[in-house]
Amino acid sequence: MEIKDRVTTKALIIDICSQSSRVKKMRTELSKHSKIIDYLLEKKYNEENTPFPLINDLAKSIGIPYYKFRNSIESIFEILMKEENCIKYPFIIKEEEVWLNFTSKINREFRFMVKGMTTIPRKGERMDIPIFHAKQRFGTYYIKEIFSEFSDQTHIINIFLDQETYSPYLHLRLDQAVILGEISFWDRLHKSDDELFDMLKLDYRKPW
Repeated sequence: MEIKDRVTTKALIIDICSQSSRVKKMRTELSKHSKIIDYLLEKKYNEENTPFPLINDLAKSIGIPYYKFRNSIESIFEILMKEENCIKYPFIIKEEEVWLNFTSKINREFRFMVKGMTTIPRKGERMDIPIFHAKQRFGTYYIKEIFSEFSDQTHIINIFLDQETYSPYLHLRLDQAVILGEISFWDRLHKSDDELFDMLKLDYRKPW
């Protein structure tokens, strides 16, 4: 795996820290880099609230020259990503988080965590959630987008909901707007359909 010219040292470190459970299980394979690994895992550089130092300062803190530090980081990453190690030491998901992300003109954006959801709804399906009616002034939503992400041993599912009725034709127009640069991908997820069509100066209640 040739990574010297394509990936920054910072990116490699974050990826290594993001799979700390696998790193700990591979102590034997990574034994020659134990000093660096112990330091990185203790600092938890993959977490958003952890300040990331300059790489030269990081190498000095561990007590090795930068070029040796960079070579060690590459070696650690390559060992972690070897096909046989990916099979022998898989990611083991121990927890699942489901986040409901509501968008509306009234409250902008509102998130709520759900535990124990046995069935994940599909894009376009409707959900009736009357317990949020007082906050959102609305109880029926449709699934706008679904994204999954993995954080070491946690599977995080983000479900984005909106208050309108799902229409594949309207969503095709919004996807086109993202491609054309009329709206951003962030806007596509975090703004309500009403707000997006206001931005595009389109009346979705009338044929175009």
